Amino acid sequence: MGMGKPASSDAAWTSLSWKPVECDLRVASLGDDEGFSGMLSLEEVSGTEFSAAIIETEDVTSEPTQQKASRKKTKKKTSGSPVKPTVAIEMTEEAEDIDMSAWECLELDDALLRSLKALRFTSPTEIQTRAFNPVFRDRKDILAASQTGSGKTLAFGLPILNRLLKFPPRQDNEATPLSVLIVTPTRELAMQICQHLRRVADGTSIKIAECVGGMAIAKQQRVLRSHPDIVVATPGRLWDIIQEGEPHVCDLSSLQFVVLDEADRMISRGHFKELDMILGFIGKSAPASRYQTLLFSATMTSMATPKARPGQRSSSTLQDLISRITFRSRPAFIDLTPETRVADGLSESRIQCLPEEKDAYVYYFLAKHAGRTIVFMNSIASVRRFHALFTLLQFPVFPLHASMQQRQRLKNLDRFKASDNCVLVCTDVAARGLDIPNVDNVVHYQAAPTSDIYVHRSGRTARIGGNGLSLMLIAPAEQEAYRRLTRDLSHSVAEFPVDTALLVPIRKRINVATKLDRLLSEDKKASAESNWFAKHAKEMDILLDDDIVPKTASATDDDRARRNQQFASMRAHLAQLLAEPLIPRGVSRSFVTTNSILHGTMDFGDGSVAPNIPQTRAKRKRPVAAADLVRKLRRLNGATK
Repeated sequence: MGMGKPASSDAAWTSLSWKPVECDLRVASLGDDEGFSGMLSLEEVSGTEFSAAIIETEDVTSEPTQQKASRKKTKKKTSGSPVKPTVAIEMTEEAEDIDMSAWECLELDDALLRSLKALRFTSPTEIQTRAFNPVFRDRKDILAASQTGSGKTLAFGLPILNRLLKFPPRQDNEATPLSVLIVTPTRELAMQICQHLRRVADGTSIKIAECVGGMAIAKQQRVLRSHPDIVVATPGRLWDIIQEGEPHVCDLSSLQFVVLDEADRMISRGHFKELDMILGFIGKSAPASRYQTLLFSATMTSMATPKARPGQRSSSTLQDLISRITFRSRPAFIDLTPETRVADGLSESRIQCLPEEKDAYVYYFLAKHAGRTIVFMNSIASVRRFHALFTLLQFPVFPLHASMQQRQRLKNLDRFKASDNCVLVCTDVAARGLDIPNVDNVVHYQAAPTSDIYVHRSGRTARIGGNGLSLMLIAPAEQEAYRRLTRDLSHSVAEFPVDTALLVPIRKRINVATKLDRLLSEDKKASAESNWFAKHAKEMDILLDDDIVPKTASATDDDRARRNQQFASMRAHLAQLLAEPLIPRGVSRSFVTTNSILHGTMDFGDGSVAPNIPQTRAKRKRPVAAADLVRKLRRLNGATK
């Protein structure tokens, strides 16, 4: 497989020790995602030396060679020769005028300050300020709790990076053992932490690597052979690597920090046994007096869970985990969880409805409120059904659940982040830790099992001082869960206003799309069964009996043609319904009603509601924040009391 190269450097390229790569050409037609994406990696060719020179020429083809040579040369610099941060080079004059005086209370290295300035982080959050000195200056273990979106990653990341820069473990070019081990519950969160730390540590010699499931073993070993200073890992993959005896991870003689991020989430996800074994291994392999333990969580309610009575079996709690940690001394406790437990900018609302009406209410909500919306489900089957249904209804919907391959999960997250108007439907795999910017709304399609999960779900919006809307759909069977939730939160939730006249055409669309989705699912299932029988019959060289093959699979060409015609007819009917305005033209909406008070959020100018979100926002003269809606709702509730 060939690759492009500068014409002026043929001799240099041919002199390298290129290795042949076997390639299955059958995957070439599958595209980047399914074909060659697994082959995209960079590897340093051993036994070669590079030099950089400034060439004053306008030839664009020479630039890649200079950049590669510069990077290779940079890698050979030691910690004693600080590398000039690339982020500082790219800063504009406007960025240079940013006031960074708020960081003066922390003894941050100049390289970190330059990175923070380039990233426009003008001031630390409260958890970052409170955690820095106990970790960096006082060298204490800490137990910290702060609500989602408060900046917990940099709360432990900044003091750790600062210490590695002030007291570098690597001398000359010697590869030192592991310095920092960060354990987190999910692959996505681990990769997000790596991304954040790399951005802040840009321009330094600190190496950061992830150790997560889904990564090829060969690639994982190659990453760890580079001797990273910081390893961010999930419990399952980390324990597998430890059992395999990977030298870099198993040598904890220079370990300085152990971080347990989203610790209570790891307990609830069933990682307690693996965490217990990992902590036991660390306790045996590393001197407890040397490394610090930093435990971060969004809530500390699990710590207060009382011990089970004699003879009563209790589930693993955060308190059980803490009891297994060997601390250097009495840990510092930082609890910044607010009494209300939800963000100040979060507006909460609810709709009480039957289970079969939830799709219509979600459609109503999405059509009226543009922006990034996350819809939470309690099961993977519900996510798949919702995704198929609302895709037929022409909403840009991206699914996310634990059964998806990691590559597809990350791709869907990137697509969701890249669009201003879209829907992410997911299970609780995305409810914790992930930093998804500018989420406007959160919809609880099914009631959260616990108040903690509700808080964590709602924490995807109204992050770091922003505003957002949380909407719960409460079925009759979920009333008890709702009562427990309001009791734990110590406040009730306002009822969301609904224009019932708009639900009539919405239900028509939902009914047609549901029937079409059901028929398509049945046809897909029958085709899969038929292909399964045909494949195995061919492998065994036998003939299938007609009684074995599903009826739909043994249908004639005429039957299949009629079925395809039925699908086409239903699609055309659905398209016609989606093209019609929800509000009939000529109908006056000016009379005084509950919904007329919310006219600012309900009026589209031409009286129509588009079938998909981007068109909905385009027709608005002025997008109205969800917080404005609920403030009007609360004024209405106060006037009627």
